[in-house]
Amino acid sequence: MTLFSGLGRTVVGLAGAVALIGPLAVVASAPARADEAPRDVALDGVAVASSEFPDPARFAAAHVNDGDPSTRWGSDYAHGEEEPGYPPSDHDPTNDWITVELAQPSTVHSVVFEWEAAYARQYEIQVSDDGQAWQTVSALAGQQGRQEVVLGLTDPVGFVRMQGREASAWGYSMFSFEIWDAATSSEEPDPTGWDHGIDIGPEGVATASSVYTGDLARFAAANANDRNSASRWGTDYARTNPAEPPPSDHDPSSDWIQIALAEPSPVWSVVLDWETARPALFELQTSTDGLTWTTVREVASPATGRTEYRLGLQEPVSHVRMQGVATATTFGYSLWSFEVWSGPQAPPEPGGTILPAPVSQTQIDADAFTLTAQTRITIGVEAARAEAELLAERLRPATGHDLPVVLEEPETGDISLVLDAEEGPTDTELAVAEGYTLTASAIGVRVVAATTTGLFNGAQTLVQLLPAEIAGDVVRPGPWQIEATQIVDYPRFSHRGVMLDPARNFIEVDGVLGIIDALAALKGNRLHMHLSDDQGWRIEIPSWPLLTEIGGSMSMPGGRSGFYTQEQFAQIVAYADARHIEVIPEIDLPGHSTAAIASYPELACGSSNTVCTTSPVVDGFINDVIGTIAPMVNSDLFHIGGDESISGQPYIDFITKLEGFVMDHDLRMVGWTPLPMAGLDPTSVHQYWRDQSLEMTPEWFAGGNDVILSPTSKAYLDYPYPAHTAYSTHDWDPSNVIDDYRNLSLQSFGLDDDDIIGIEGPAWGENNSGGAVDVEHKVFPRLASILDLAWSPQELTADSRSFLDRLAVQGSRWQFAGTNFWPDPNVAWTTSMVGTSHVIDDDLTVSGSLATVASPTVRVENLAATIDWGDGTVSEGSLTGASAAGKVGNSLYQVTGAHTYADAGTRVGTVTVSGPGGQTWTTSFIVGPPADDSRSFAEHSQEYLAQVDAYVAQGRLDPSSADQLHAAVARVLRHQEAGRVTRMHQELDRLEAMIARQQRHIDDPEVWTYLWEEGQALIETGLDEG
Repeated sequence: MTLFSGLGRTVVGLAGAVALIGPLAVVASAPARADEAPRDVALDGVAVASSEFPDPARFAAAHVNDGDPSTRWGSDYAHGEEEPGYPPSDHDPTNDWITVELAQPSTVHSVVFEWEAAYARQYEIQVSDDGQAWQTVSALAGQQGRQEVVLGLTDPVGFVRMQGREASAWGYSMFSFEIWDAATSSEEPDPTGWDHGIDIGPEGVATASSVYTGDLARFAAANANDRNSASRWGTDYARTNPAEPPPSDHDPSSDWIQIALAEPSPVWSVVLDWETARPALFELQTSTDGLTWTTVREVASPATGRTEYRLGLQEPVSHVRMQGVATATTFGYSLWSFEVWSGPQAPPEPGGTILPAPVSQTQIDADAFTLTAQTRITIGVEAARAEAELLAERLRPATGHDLPVVLEEPETGDISLVLDAEEGPTDTELAVAEGYTLTASAIGVRVVAATTTGLFNGAQTLVQLLPAEIAGDVVRPGPWQIEATQIVDYPRFSHRGVMLDPARNFIEVDGVLGIIDALAALKGNRLHMHLSDDQGWRIEIPSWPLLTEIGGSMSMPGGRSGFYTQEQFAQIVAYADARHIEVIPEIDLPGHSTAAIASYPELACGSSNTVCTTSPVVDGFINDVIGTIAPMVNSDLFHIGGDESISGQPYIDFITKLEGFVMDHDLRMVGWTPLPMAGLDPTSVHQYWRDQSLEMTPEWFAGGNDVILSPTSKAYLDYPYPAHTAYSTHDWDPSNVIDDYRNLSLQSFGLDDDDIIGIEGPAWGENNSGGAVDVEHKVFPRLASILDLAWSPQELTADSRSFLDRLAVQGSRWQFAGTNFWPDPNVAWTTSMVGTSHVIDDDLTVSGSLATVASPTVRVENLAATIDWGDGTVSEGSLTGASAAGKVGNSLYQVTGAHTYADAGTRVGTVTVSGPGGQTWTTSFIVGPPADDSRSFAEHSQEYLAQVDAYVAQGRLDPSSADQLHAAVARVLRHQEAGRVTRMHQELDRLEAMIARQQRHIDDPEVWTYLWEEGQALIETGLDEG
């Protein structure tokens, strides 16, 4: 084993994947010092597993630490006759494990897994002294290839275990399980003295020792440094398959790709983005003349995806090469990108918390806005009422406030929705049609737009400015604050959408409505419904009843069948319309029609999945279907499919006929590539996905038809994790779309940016047998990538690292909203915790949930809770909830407990939750007696201020804060005694704002919770008396 053999792997710390220059692994440069003698102590240990596939010679647990990278362990899994020669099994591998018992206790710096394709989707690393009691030290998602997890355990342990939590369809399989007692490399190169650099690769010239001879342009070396992550270089490789002409006997093992730099330069790092066809071993080499090469790094078993290799080479070089040594697959080598950085990359601009990113956001010098029980939502005209009511419906469940919608002038502390074409943004047509401005301060929140669509969009931003728990349906204590800010915002594109595919696996109505809510929250405005395909027909057509009787009962094997009645589909459309989302129906023609033909065989003329394109019966069928659906939708677009079917003139003739049918119903036709080959009416729309038939010509774009972008390698939301991530889905430019079959830019064929109306993420449903839960797991978080690109200004989406910052805070919101999603390990998801309020029972007991934890990544069994009840008593709390399993992510976790107090006084308690790696989260909860209607404001304020003074005496509250509160209460009492009710209410508002301002000065959560919660009750008492 060489000094560098531990490098080239994905490095994961306790907080998740290291993400620099996008979500990529970072590998430091220098080897470990010789005197450190890092050892893989697993080599001397004994490996055992909870299950093995019944072929011990090939899949024994002992293979993971035998030092042979070609052998592997494989768990058992449920299988039948598809595995000939092996007995059938119904084994569920979900919770399978593999353990290495060390020869003697050892410190553990890191664990390295070499995963086969059957990698753990979710797993934990556990350690033990005796093999009986286990401690979880890391919980994370696996990935194919080499994966290092840095643990830094300084206390020796005797056992290390991979505990599976979510398996592949083939269980778990790994080539190696390494346990390193010390770091295999020193700290990364010191950036001191280095200026921020750039990727100098694109200015250089890329050449390679071989290129795939089946398509020289698509796999050219120049694709590796063209700044387009959708194009790639690929070597030639040995093959005889007639489907891959021409045949070749090329051995790619020693192939290389190199970049001749435009001028000599220092090299801080090299970034390689590997496709699945990657090396088992390669070297990074440099040269000053392109003839003599120096190996500066040897890398074993790189993972797919982006990895940065930090080299820190101060002396300028003129050439950088990836020199292959051994292949990991039979397909040679293939790179999406080859970057050469002249210095450390500058950090990204702060991503902010609003998703998609607004056109501009400016913090203003004012106090924060606080949403309180007195807040109203005011409108200037009745036309804004629907948007105001929707906003109130979003805010009421978590705040518990009435939030009445009133046609009045706003007062201090109100939210105001204003329709005003002159005051709203006017920079572009879309700014007028969908834009808004938002200003928030202690005075109130003011959202202004020229249209109700703009008001709705502004309301989505307002909700995102509030704490994550606002998305839930449980009343929380608050405070509900928005920092003083000013926002101007409008979209880049008019079409920002998702395609759902209930045709292959049905999605029930409630599931669709939930996805509509999540789409609207991110300012998406198009819902494309793929209503027919080979596997099912999903919408009722009364004049053709067998479509739903027969076609509606079909699905993918073992999948979900069903259909939407006209009433149900109308419900979906109405729900979407209220949220300013157009519903675009698709009936896929002429191919993908097996379900229709199974229902009515007369629609075919020889094919089981393609309707007869010249049949009058088919013409009547199509007109009936369009005529039935058209009045039900709120869009002028009707999608006819049009892909993967007949070709040539029959295709052209049929598409032309279809276009006429659609236009006869006063609609515009939309269809998939290669629709433009038919020569389209200017009103028709091309939904680009891929030039799979290699027929694209400049004529496709010459007519100036609207184009919706759905490039497969970037926008297809059903493409599998982890190869397709939130970062890779975001990391492209709609102004330079590379066709992943032709490896050519659509713009080079004449696509004008002005003809691009937007971006849509298709979520095909083959694997969504679980319904909406499965769909959400595929769609989120990657739909957020699509919508950020489609809404935000081009300059704000150029650095996808900033997008990941915006995305990180979205996870908790999805959890509170009940939206399922894949916790992309490249995102630094935030964990949040919020407390509750409780009324003491007659027996002085409080029980139930005291706090809620929202964590996309930490499993509930890896958390522990401690409750300080606020009376000197401390006890353990119970954590309940469901950790991620299969396609369902972590639920919200509840911290529960029960306690009996000595009296019914008001107290503030604290919940502390601890997790892996020493992480902790703290929040407060408040308990108190039922509201005492007999207390006067004077009596209540006396009790309140007495506690304030007690906090000062304990050194927990600054005396100046107490003085301000005393003065504010005195002003309320003075106006009350004088009978000045209006002034009293004004002073109560000022008191509430003053309490809210104290949050920035108070570090003690117990003190702050008391001031805010009991202050709210005090103000309610004053309002009742007033």
